[in-house]
Amino acid sequence: MNPLHPRVLITGGSGYLGSALLQRINQLRPAWQVHTTFLRNAPPRPSITAHQLDLHDSGSIQKLIEELCPGVILHTAALTQGSAEEMFAVNARGAATLARHAKEIGARLIHLSTDVLFDGQRGNYRESDAPNPITAYGQSKFEAERAILASGVNGVIVRTSLIYGFAPLDPRTRALLNGEMPRLFVDEWRCPVWVDNLCDALIELSESAYAGILNVAGAQKLNRYDF
Repeated sequence: MNPLHPRVLITGGSGYLGSALLQRINQLRPAWQVHTTFLRNAPPRPSITAHQLDLHDSGSIQKLIEELCPGVILHTAALTQGSAEEMFAVNARGAATLARHAKEIGARLIHLSTDVLFDGQRGNYRESDAPNPITAYGQSKFEAERAILASGVNGVIVRTSLIYGFAPLDPRTRALLNGEMPRLFVDEWRCPVWVDNLCDALIELSESAYAGILNVAGAQKLNRYDF
């Protein structure tokens, strides 16, 4: 990224992580020229240039990247619910298109992935462990990783876990307090990560030369009930 004219594109600026990342960059890197994308609802930050983008549309992805020519793309947008076909189209094919065009313009790609790539039979997974997703969402994110690695783009696949925060509350905690999550699992362990810590790591990775896969999550192993 050109330090004199840093231009950053964040996909999913209306999502919980995307909106937190926009705020954190404004605090820590105010000189960055930040653009973001949204599907339906533009993020309520007038100082940020927002672009409507449907990750189904490969032509629109190519056009936006070629017009903006960002030095870094932080890809936080994802579809977590819906049919397997829809999740594959958005999460896997959309990420593959981003990676291909990022490589063409020499942009660095920071891609958000997930710990649900693994089946949970062993735990304590390392970056070198082979994924074995057992859900459609996990499979779509695994396919995204494979496409990104195959593209040869300069970047990082960041595997993270449950993201939480307080200002505002993350969607899962808010749903629990609203009585919308009456059942909490006790036999699956995750490593919850504070959203600001994750954002700081993404900013650091944007400026570093690290490439490949990196696990970025909290240090404490918790099930949902204990959390």
